[in-house]
Amino acid sequence: MYQFAKACNVALLTLAISACTSSSDSNTAKIDGACSTDNIKQWAYDNLNDYYLFADQVSTVNPQSYTTANELVKDLRVQPFDRFSYVTDTSTSDEVFIEGKLFGIGYQWQPDSEDRVVISAVHANSPLGLTGTINRGDQIAAINGVQLQDLTEAQFNEFTGTREQPARANWTFIDGQTNQSKTVALTPALYDMNTVFHSEVIEHPDHSGKIGYMVFDVFVRASEAELDATLTTFRNEGINELVLDLRYNGGGLVDIATKLSSQIAGAVTDGKPLMEYRHNNKYSEEFDFSLQFSDEPIDLGLERLIVLTTERTASSSEIVISSLSPYIEVVTIGSRTTGKPYITFGNEYCDKQMHALQAEGFNANNVSVYGGIAPSCGATDDLTRNFGYSTDGGTTEGMLQSAIDYIVQGTCNTPATAADPVTLNDGSNGLSIIDSFSENRLEPGARYNREIN
Repeated sequence: MYQFAKACNVALLTLAISACTSSSDSNTAKIDGACSTDNIKQWAYDNLNDYYLFADQVSTVNPQSYTTANELVKDLRVQPFDRFSYVTDTSTSDEVFIEGKLFGIGYQWQPDSEDRVVISAVHANSPLGLTGTINRGDQIAAINGVQLQDLTEAQFNEFTGTREQPARANWTFIDGQTNQSKTVALTPALYDMNTVFHSEVIEHPDHSGKIGYMVFDVFVRASEAELDATLTTFRNEGINELVLDLRYNGGGLVDIATKLSSQIAGAVTDGKPLMEYRHNNKYSEEFDFSLQFSDEPIDLGLERLIVLTTERTASSSEIVISSLSPYIEVVTIGSRTTGKPYITFGNEYCDKQMHALQAEGFNANNVSVYGGIAPSCGATDDLTRNFGYSTDGGTTEGMLQSAIDYIVQGTCNTPATAADPVTLNDGSNGLSIIDSFSENRLEPGARYNREIN
């Protein structure tokens, strides 16, 4: 699997990236001259020494000794705080977060206990999703007859092609339920994202009310309509508990996180402090700001929120958890989250967009999520089951079952241990792959849109 993971990492697209907003001249480095690679590297280096949250700790280097601006920024990230800053193409960032589109085959994957590549989620509108034959829990076995363990990076690139010239390849999967093989021909393509992977209203015989369950994947502009539709259904059904599944949600637009948090709690949080963002000493007085909860027409008014989390739960997902915890009961079930309390602004130069950490967020109790949010109860991702509640006598997916049991019993099936580790998730391994094929790689971060102020 190593070669496959390495190949995917060259091409992966991780969705939780940072916000773009217009920046004033005072906090954006300016360079005269053409859009040469040397100028772009100098621009990135100057930014790190200016508005970057840890500017006073940046090493002194010759920026021209690096091949690209992204290589420079990644090398100069201040440890252990920053695993996230990067430089990308402006067009790619806007395509994902504003237009709600992805280019690829359309799946997420994780290794199982035997180090096999297992599908953890399928994007419904993608080439893979449109086949209707591949599901969560299926294993990727081979591409064009080459077994995954033997697949080289060069072969992966040959079999998938480029964005300009995508290649059609035969992908072989092993059905997670029947263990039978199935082969489908797939060509990478641009497709519309679906960000609510699954939603339903659960009526459990031992619970007097109704439970809303939603698997939410990423905070992008396209999410707004999906979330509104799902929460409207929950409100009309009269749910009194919500299980928000953020196990794979690496973040995104902060204004979407603000809206979702406000919709969940309702009137109890209207107008109250949500998060406060603090910049470095140079810009703190001028640019520090606070966000407040908003008054939303779709109002669930819940007194408790249950969130399913893993090491991939980051950024805007952590904002929802952290911002609500001072006002309502928030129970997290799973494992410790990534721990990304920072936001960035997509400062642009030529066709590049730089996402250097610019501010750290603190909730109304002055708490940052640095180090990750420890779970209230332990649970592991059950890749053998599809998302959702089983009503036909089958087995419900493990993390959801733990949440339902907590609602019914009031206690954890598996207590969280004090030794729950901090997982340093920098988006560089297979656990962070959102779409295994893309011509660009983007890394985790939170995206903030000033239009919400």
